[in-house]
Amino acid sequence: MSVEIRLKRGTVAQLAQAAAQGKIVQGEPVYLADARALVVGDSESAYTAFPPPTPATEIASGIVQLATPAEVVAGTDATKAVTSAGVAAAIVSNLSGKNNVAPDIVAHRAGGVVFPENSLRTIRAAVAAGFRNIEIADVWQTSDGVLVCCHDATLDRTTSGTGPVTGVTYAQFRALVNTPGIYLAPGYPNDETPPSFEEVLNEVANVDAVFLIECKQDSAETAAAIVQTLQRFGFPKHRVLLNTFSIDNALPVFLASGYPTAANLGVWSAVESYGGVSKLAADGVAQVNLSAEEWNTSRIAAVHAAGMTCQAYTVRRRVQVAALRAQGIGSVQGDMIACDEPTYNAETFAPQTRSAFTSRVYPPGVIEGGGTDGLTARGRGKFLSGGRWGFDTAVSGHSGALQGWACPIRGDENCNDFQISFTVQFDGVVESGRHLNCFFCAPNDDFFGDRQQDGPGYAFLVRYSGAIQLFRKARGESGVLLADGNIGTIGGPINVVIRVTPSSIAVTAGTITLTSNDTTYRGGYFHLGSNGAAGGFADVEIT
Repeated sequence: MSVEIRLKRGTVAQLAQAAAQGKIVQGEPVYLADARALVVGDSESAYTAFPPPTPATEIASGIVQLATPAEVVAGTDATKAVTSAGVAAAIVSNLSGKNNVAPDIVAHRAGGVVFPENSLRTIRAAVAAGFRNIEIADVWQTSDGVLVCCHDATLDRTTSGTGPVTGVTYAQFRALVNTPGIYLAPGYPNDETPPSFEEVLNEVANVDAVFLIECKQDSAETAAAIVQTLQRFGFPKHRVLLNTFSIDNALPVFLASGYPTAANLGVWSAVESYGGVSKLAADGVAQVNLSAEEWNTSRIAAVHAAGMTCQAYTVRRRVQVAALRAQGIGSVQGDMIACDEPTYNAETFAPQTRSAFTSRVYPPGVIEGGGTDGLTARGRGKFLSGGRWGFDTAVSGHSGALQGWACPIRGDENCNDFQISFTVQFDGVVESGRHLNCFFCAPNDDFFGDRQQDGPGYAFLVRYSGAIQLFRKARGESGVLLADGNIGTIGGPINVVIRVTPSSIAVTAGTITLTSNDTTYRGGYFHLGSNGAAGGFADVEIT
């Protein structure tokens, strides 16, 4: 007879502790039933791949109820747990069954950098992409007590309205439209009404996923209304993770509800101010949420050892995801990395070979330079006339963006044989020596600018003066000029072809070709950028 193996509340970290104390039976996998860990719940628990361990008691429903990890560790129950390897095997099986494209990736705002945030359209896109950790709602109450979804405290940035979300009636809120065609890019339609919380729940009522719901309002009343709405809809607890920055007001209400709850503390000092990880665990917090840069190996281990999971937010780059995983996030099922670019970060699409800038909609992976250049908003670029993407004003300093829609080229981070072609056109400069540029052969998607210390990779510059230059750039070192030339007066679009082979680099701009036999770097990521120039790029093609 096939039965499901269910472990009462616990985490992989607790099982590892039991293993270390010699209280583990070898080779008998088990599923974790806690929503904080491996989600196996209620009617959706249909996994029968592994036989039950013994001794155990088979109950009428066909579920073998095991001891908690704490009982196993304390030696107070004769029923044994399983090996860490067995747990890993169960996790793989469960994730395959759940069709979770990336078990630790959260579609933050459902993916609200590529799609309109807090919209039903974006939630549908996240579900269709296969994500099973989806932030579906940033919740406020209108002046007449209706729960609605909006990220900001005010309506100004993302809707046709103005003023505080809490200052309008529900009827006034419903008269608005979301405006991604203004705050994202002009190709997005401004035709969707911002949703109520109930509309969002109706949208996902039959979707098998874990939904993150944040109480944005610093209000116990709003938190209670969220809980009451979930209960009225009959949402099972294993499909919800409540979270809030309102530690004094909303958090106690969420913890008392019995729904898994995360404390958004932001910085590690706030964990210490709360009373530490032991106090958070004792109060029933399921997950500790901090900014990505606040996590390190010891902090992650401390949270795991206390029986809680970790969430890092908000991440855009694959190199950030990899670093967090290397520190230990994701080693316990239920850990999360909140990503504004979930499709890009989860690598769920094949790299494209031609730009689609004419759509005037951001594809996945157009990520601004950031770093210390202070121009992150401009760095993501805008859609310009003539089907171009680029920069609409000439501003001193570097701005640029990863072209992640095409990266890594051919799916190979170490790609060493490819060609990038595009046209580049100036619209204005702050002075004649300023340039539009392409950085290529980067081994990952880390920030890559045009300052002397940036790299590694190669930088090709087209200056408005007509000068063209090819540099090798290593992080922490001055750039090395490999070749230069001059294409003369710039009067219109310039065709550029960058050809990389294992043994050489050749860059043609107009009628001039620069060549180098430098083989220091090869890699599959590239960026397009500007320093002191307005202008853009079109017809980007990778072969």
